[in-house]
Amino acid sequence: MKIKLSFIFTLALALVILSACNQGPKPIEISSLDKIVEPNYKYEISIPSNWQNSKSSKRVASFSNKETSERFRKYDATGFPGAKVDLEIATIDSSGLEGLIAKKKAFSGEAYSAPIQVTIDGIQVTKLAYSFPLDDGDFDGEMYVGTKDNKTATIINFGTFAGTKDKYKDKFAEIIKSIKLAITPEKKEDDVVINNIEATPASKTLKSTSGTGFSVSIPDNFKTEAGGAKALFSKRYIGERRGDCYLQVDVIDSKKSNNLKNIADGTKTAVKGGELKETKFGGQTAYFFSYNPAKEVNGRIYFALKNDNLYRFTINWFKGEEADYLPVFEEVIKSFNIK
Repeated sequence: MKIKLSFIFTLALALVILSACNQGPKPIEISSLDKIVEPNYKYEISIPSNWQNSKSSKRVASFSNKETSERFRKYDATGFPGAKVDLEIATIDSSGLEGLIAKKKAFSGEAYSAPIQVTIDGIQVTKLAYSFPLDDGDFDGEMYVGTKDNKTATIINFGTFAGTKDKYKDKFAEIIKSIKLAITPEKKEDDVVINNIEATPASKTLKSTSGTGFSVSIPDNFKTEAGGAKALFSKRYIGERRGDCYLQVDVIDSKKSNNLKNIADGTKTAVKGGELKETKFGGQTAYFFSYNPAKEVNGRIYFALKNDNLYRFTINWFKGEEADYLPVFEEVIKSFNIK
């Protein structure tokens, strides 16, 4: 799931970015549909012929282009206004179809509407719609889960970025009509799995890195990329799984303003953060506040001063995977040292 997410901490710069996004690339139309018939599980589905498609016996995935495929791995706040069609086959275990549906929910519960029953291939299936805002418009999705034999489930997901749901709804309806649900094969085959569906969360094993006047230990499966802030130093540390789960260090020249509380309070106001609290960070007296850079994302920003440099440290994590990220990020916070 490769993503690049940029949460900028001034309202002016945020407006510039949003304006740029509004003039960005256009969604890719669906020119025609190709019918897929799987001989082992006997399912059928029609997918866009001009999109990026991957097929195996247990999965068919269709993304409007490569950039969209990358965005679906981490759900960037901004990016290509693309869409996907995804069909997956799963075995129903002792938890039943309801248990399987619960496991397949990728987002927090508030993102989902109440389930309803609809008909696909003459079978009653469960439909869940889900939606949440991103910087370039709403992300909208629909998940359908059904079974013909109570042993094998067919899971279909449609998703659209940047408020493009209405653009694709007619073709998606046509695709739904083309679907025939899977049945359990008499003899199972060795299945080929589509690559890069999942990536690991933040590693608990930390590696040391350093920058202008500081050192910090970050998860050893995180990479370093440009942070984007106008600063003496600006780097973001991010994993392969989610672009909304990252760490960022900005070192800013503060010779003209060394009132730490006022600096922190100004940023808090700009990003609509919570209560400003005093703490210790990097061995210095510091301030931090919590905020929500997106509906499904929590975050904190820490501020410390030393030698006329402001050290601003941001952590963001997806609410639905807090248990995988926040404990690791809190260890990273403890490791931060201002020299």
